[in-house]
Amino acid sequence: MNRTITPVAEIDSEQVVTLDDGKSHLRLTADEEDDRIVGEIDAAVSWAEDFTARAIRRSQYLLSMEAFQLIEHRASIRIQGYVSAVNSIQYRDSNGTLQTVATSVYQTLKGQHSTMIREAINQSWPALHQFMDAVQVTFTAGWIASDVPYQVRQAILLKLGSLHFRRGPGDDADGGIDNAAEALLKPWKLPVW
Repeated sequence: MNRTITPVAEIDSEQVVTLDDGKSHLRLTADEEDDRIVGEIDAAVSWAEDFTARAIRRSQYLLSMEAFQLIEHRASIRIQGYVSAVNSIQYRDSNGTLQTVATSVYQTLKGQHSTMIREAINQSWPALHQFMDAVQVTFTAGWIASDVPYQVRQAILLKLGSLHFRRGPGDDADGGIDNAAEALLKPWKLPVW
């Protein structure tokens, strides 16, 4: 089954790791490297998102599928990673027009590592037609800054230190720090699908 997930918008303007957090971790007080540190924080968060295959920054996404998934013999939708909200579920009718599924039709079972969306009791999903994007789910994933798990935050700070103090290719004196950051993130790593 074809599934694509596309970022729509970053929602939480509060950074997962702030400039002050980064400077404190790096033990820097001067302001002349602030722009560089902000860029390194962004790179460290992006690295953590790539490594774990999950959203860390609170953002909105669009999942497009050609059909519902069959999970435990029930038509369902599974989204990996922490999903804070399912904003809407839409489907294409026989004319190809997007229609919104009423929230009373489905229930959402959220967890830290995945979210399952199933039809509610005595409800059923609408009939689908042959479109590559017959089902479109808009959802919000990732944590707000205050809810980022400690291990994930520490891994980002370790990666920040590695990025900041590594000055060029071949400078792998802090390879142990990268290994430690990866070890902190391993419990949060999702399988790629």
